[in-house]
Amino acid sequence: MNLVEEIAQAQTKASREIIAIWVGKDQTRFKQLMKIVLGEDAELARRAAWPMNQCIEEHPQLASPILPELVRQLGDQKSHPAIRRNIVKALQVIDLPDDLLARIFDTCYERLTDPEETVAVKAYSMTVLTRICKREPALTDEVILAIERGLPHGTAAFRARARMAFRELKSPRKE
Repeated sequence: MNLVEEIAQAQTKASREIIAIWVGKDQTRFKQLMKIVLGEDAELARRAAWPMNQCIEEHPQLASPILPELVRQLGDQKSHPAIRRNIVKALQVIDLPDDLLARIFDTCYERLTDPEETVAVKAYSMTVLTRICKREPALTDEVILAIERGLPHGTAAFRARARMAFRELKSPRKE
């Protein structure tokens, strides 16, 4: 498969699935896809982010070698919102390693509290932050406060995700 040509074609669910099936569990093919997502061509990167997310959702272990790059890209405000959305969506299913936990927390917190960020990125960031708080309960109050600050200006999707996050964050902690 010529991956660049496939990505350059119309962006459809069918083409996303074709790419995800082609990549499968193959780390080498996934690296080819990631080279496009993290590459210089902004339009191709945006289009490649959708199948990248599907690949990670189906095979989360694929993301492990490139996780630092994904976090860096998520923190780049210049990257297209679709790229940030698909990266943070993928972070919901990836095993988050201890050595990157603080960086992932900081980056998702920035995305959640950025007034210019898209609702989807904020919503997925809430979920990632909630997952981190399960491992690091000391961060819970900070995340709850950040979500509460966003509620007055939040869309219905933001408020719905906030309710789910609050249920998990405010539930009694098991020691």
